[in-house]
Amino acid sequence: MSIARHGTVPEALLLISEIALVTLLQQMSIDSHFPATGQRSAPALEAFCEAAGQFDAVTLSLQGQTWRVQGEEAASAGANRVLWNAQGQGQDTTSAFVQALGQSFSPELSAAVARELGLRPKPGQPLLSRTVEAAMEMATTGRQALAGVDFFTALQFSATASGAEFRKACDGVGIAHERMGAADRQHIDAIMAQHFSHAAAMSAVPVSYDTAAQWLEAVLHSLKADKTSS
Repeated sequence: MSIARHGTVPEALLLISEIALVTLLQQMSIDSHFPATGQRSAPALEAFCEAAGQFDAVTLSLQGQTWRVQGEEAASAGANRVLWNAQGQGQDTTSAFVQALGQSFSPELSAAVARELGLRPKPGQPLLSRTVEAAMEMATTGRQALAGVDFFTALQFSATASGAEFRKACDGVGIAHERMGAADRQHIDAIMAQHFSHAAAMSAVPVSYDTAAQWLEAVLHSLKADKTSS
């Protein structure tokens, strides 16, 4: 989904600190006029990126029961907008794009990007390609920043590294962490790594300490039960 028709966007770096505190964000209220359910299928984020990489602006058009993303050059954008409004067919391309962004990244990340770029419902108006590109760069940068946040979280819950949260969890479950062998520690970290990887794949990042603690507690309880029964 890399698009570089208009170059990079330095503003993306300004979003890192805000995204790193994504758990404090309140999801932006953006009323979508785009039908998310029903027989008409929503276009994927890739469709917006592909059109934005070739044209000055992107718009939605209904072909049968499916919404399609189309590109147009700046010279025709104004004339098309007048035609859409006259026909009462002002589809909200901006809201559809924000929705697609949230599906590929996360609702919180999409909300932060939308707020930063001022993306609000604009029925009947094309979405500029440079805005699509800016949003993509911000979202990608934000996800990378969140991955860094999870790296430090994982260290705190690491059995091999004997992280502070790992020791705390062991005390809560009643396991003497100082007596735990290397094999058990590696086993715990392997399971925790799967949890973190799954969260990243689902764009459920950053992982909160409470969530990571629940994962680790379940692993420790399972380990303790195995030791007791053997």
